[in-house]
Amino acid sequence: MLSVPNVTPSPLWLTAWEGFELAQLSLGRSPKSIRNRQSSVMLLARWATSEGLTDPEKVTKIDLRSYLALQLKHRKGSGAATLYQDLKVFWDWFAADYEIKSPMTGVPRPKVKSRTVPVLRPEQLKKILNACKHKDPWFTARDAAMVWLLLESGLRRAELAAANVEDVDLKSRTIAVPLGKGGKSRVAVFGDDTANALWRWLRRLGRREGPLFVSRFGNRVTLSGIGDILHRIGDETAGVPLRPHMLRHAFAHYSLDAGAAEGDLMEVAGWQTRAMLDRYGAELKRERALGHMRNIQVGKAIKGER
Repeated sequence: MLSVPNVTPSPLWLTAWEGFELAQLSLGRSPKSIRNRQSSVMLLARWATSEGLTDPEKVTKIDLRSYLALQLKHRKGSGAATLYQDLKVFWDWFAADYEIKSPMTGVPRPKVKSRTVPVLRPEQLKKILNACKHKDPWFTARDAAMVWLLLESGLRRAELAAANVEDVDLKSRTIAVPLGKGGKSRVAVFGDDTANALWRWLRRLGRREGPLFVSRFGNRVTLSGIGDILHRIGDETAGVPLRPHMLRHAFAHYSLDAGAAEGDLMEVAGWQTRAMLDRYGAELKRERALGHMRNIQVGKAIKGER
């Protein structure tokens, strides 16, 4: 990220941000999404103020192209796309509310090279699950239930942290996600292994409501806490680098491999578009193609033998 002068944005920029934030709240945008957009917009506001552009209404397309050109030199991939999208949403709102033409009109979206997401292999997942074993059975039960649920339901880390005991239905093998990404509710499913792991954990937890996963002190696990737990299980014990999103990737990969319909997978995973599905499934798609082509021998086809 390109650093900008550490100046306070002008009052007009701050007023614009206040209005935009209220608009985002009224649309039900998540606090995390608003914080991310605040970071993008305030970075621009500081740069603009330092350049003498104290009034957002005076910002032109040339100004924005210059700013983005500087920023995108220091951002790659999703970082560049996120910055562009945050600013576009802001300027779309600003143009409508201030009744001007958006200076983002005609500013091209940065080209982002798609990259495949590496998927945890079965042997790696076995090591990770074995690494959940702890000297204290309480930790063993909690960690195993956490890993199995992430792996088989595709929950995001924030969704796992927010899950409550009453959201889980072992009989139907489902967990309710009242407030997923973008404020969308859904129901995720899991299999017998997860149900068994959850039963063992809930027996030790000993209550029927409240946070599903807690620390030894009884506090709800935090986002950083989940990261630390998985780091200990994967990196330190199993010898396999492990981050929460890697289990979600594995969920998508093996669901498609088992023949899950893409539309069904999008529904239970909480994806609104195909973008993430295409990204997560890219490596699997390549492997399926290779497997199919290995069964095709052109020579025999030409001879009429196949």
